Amino acid sequence: MKILNFFFVLFLCHTVMPAVEPCAQKNLPVVLGGAECLQHPILTNLTSAERLFLLMQFAHLREEPECVAAAQNLLQSKQVGLNDRDFYGQTPLHWAAGLDSVEMVKMLLQQSGVDMKAQDRFGNTPIHMAVKNRRAYEILNLFREKATTRTEQLVIEELIFIVKVDALLHNVAKR
Repeated sequence: MKILNFFFVLFLCHTVMPAVEPCAQKNLPVVLGGAECLQHPILTNLTSAERLFLLMQFAHLREEPECVAAAQNLLQSKQVGLNDRDFYGQTPLHWAAGLDSVEMVKMLLQQSGVDMKAQDRFGNTPIHMAVKNRRAYEILNLFREKATTRTEQLVIEELIFIVKVDALLHNVAKR
């Protein structure tokens, strides 16, 4: 599987935008999911996993609900594994949490078998990725709902508290 890093995905998004816009204008069912879009020369060499990561980037940049639906279709068709990893060991859940994509995180957490504790090469879990972003509170609440043990719930609640305090301190510092 070819590996994409974050910056290459950003490059692809800007490069692929011209290919996606006509598809959206033609009202194809799903951005990047319509047959015409997937046949575009830029996209034909991507693996399904790379398409999934690209869809996540679109969901973040364009906040397109169609991207979440397309990602869900890729997962349900078993073309992409829910816990597939990129070069850095990050799963789709890492990417979604790291990109502040609340809807994508919600969809991924609803899937059976999602690994909330998956660690990348640097020891970061999807929860670590979520804490670093502006929508951390919303995303951490989704993780808390999915937590299976009381200990996991308490740890996530503690992180939510820290995020709230951090936001409060930032607001006070701005005044």
